[in-house]
Amino acid sequence: MNMISKWSERSGAFLASPVSAYFCILLFFVFKTSHLSIPYYWDELGVYAKASLYMYDNSLAVLPGVIPDELSRGHPLLCAALFGLFYKLLGPHVWVGHLAALLFSCTLLFAVYWHGRKIYGHSVGLIVCLLLMLQPVFIAQSSMVLPEILLAVFCTAAIFFYIEKRLVLFAIFSSLAIMTKETAIALPVTLWFVEICQSALTRKVTAENLRAILAGLVPLALWGSFLVLQKQVHGWYFFPLHADYVSFSVDQIFSRFCYYVSFMLKGQGRLLWTIILALAMLVFLFRQKKDPRVKVLHELMEIIAEKKGIFILAAFIAWGVIVSMLNFHLARYVLFILPSLALIVAQSCVYILGKTRMVFVRAAAVLLLLMTPLAYYSADGFNFDADMGYQHVVTVQKRASQYLDAHGQDNSVVMSSFPVNAGLMEPRAGYTKNKYRHIDGGCAAPENVQADIYIYSYPGNLEYCTPNTDSLVLLQKFTSSFARVLVYSMKNES
Repeated sequence: MNMISKWSERSGAFLASPVSAYFCILLFFVFKTSHLSIPYYWDELGVYAKASLYMYDNSLAVLPGVIPDELSRGHPLLCAALFGLFYKLLGPHVWVGHLAALLFSCTLLFAVYWHGRKIYGHSVGLIVCLLLMLQPVFIAQSSMVLPEILLAVFCTAAIFFYIEKRLVLFAIFSSLAIMTKETAIALPVTLWFVEICQSALTRKVTAENLRAILAGLVPLALWGSFLVLQKQVHGWYFFPLHADYVSFSVDQIFSRFCYYVSFMLKGQGRLLWTIILALAMLVFLFRQKKDPRVKVLHELMEIIAEKKGIFILAAFIAWGVIVSMLNFHLARYVLFILPSLALIVAQSCVYILGKTRMVFVRAAAVLLLLMTPLAYYSADGFNFDADMGYQHVVTVQKRASQYLDAHGQDNSVVMSSFPVNAGLMEPRAGYTKNKYRHIDGGCAAPENVQADIYIYSYPGNLEYCTPNTDSLVLLQKFTSSFARVLVYSMKNES
């Protein structure tokens, strides 16, 4: 019993120490090192890694026009420049790009723990760190050459510095965020919204309000300057293809709103988040004694008037969703507001369980909250890059590419579609050592396409094409779960 008691005391002391969070982040880093050599996938393969490699081959810069517009897509270039810097330092290898992404991800985990602990205490900090760490979308994105994790780092830092009233640091990190991706415009909008709400409620405008509003102008001025330069260089403010995605249609906006809210509050096991938030509200109402309505209203007014963290986080989440739902939607696009939502959930969890004396109940509830998302670690169907199921696509694409390396020639002409074609055209993407000549034949009849090899894949052209087996002979088939690649050649007419 003494040994058990000592072990329990040591375990409790460990969990109550910041070392526990640092240890968990270290374990996550070690776990993710096994993913560093996974070839580039989807948007990192077609755009972001290519943009950073282009900077590696030429020069690092964040001004418009330094890379082709099909690689920049009109986005600010800080993300490409930072990954390009890692390539400059360590070489243009797949593992280098993924290592850089993993370091950014661990920085985000450290930031949410540190600020969560500083504002709400160690228990909240540790839970939010683990909560974010175990989300399938975070696990997938944490080692990919994409802007979402980097954006989340800067946005999370900026919003926490605003909560702490450190406006200079807010201006710096919100500027870094908006030069990573335009959706960071939610940061200054959130700041202005909070300041206006406070001024309206207190019926006065203070010097602090004015300083905050000026701090919010800094990232917008920087982004505006970038857009003016982009207009001079390219002749447009926003990449035309992406501008076409922007929609103010009520139907499309509502559809995207439902998608994002469903993904954040129900997808990947986060229905438990919604339940916890609802329970926290019920517990809060239950604990009111005399006139709950009056007391709740008074509490809300106090939260707004004092610009408390919970109000700022909630406002940032709301404006993040509003900004995101005006454009094309993917699950990873809300990753920049997920840490703020996770912090509110962690705080709600501690609030609910704080009065519970049964340690076992508290431990079981927290473990259920943390472990449930792992059931969604890898989806059984194509889900872009929202979970680790993307490895199935990478696996079949790499096996097909290795088959071509073994049986084809360096100058072979290959007909295929994205994402296979992108991997075959860039040897540094991790699929092949050769560089093949490529033809995007679409659904054209094979005899009208002068190619040596014809590749059909899902996801890819198998979504809209059926191989013409009258003209083609199957050389090899590669499958992994839902993903598949079919390699054909023309039938020998003799």
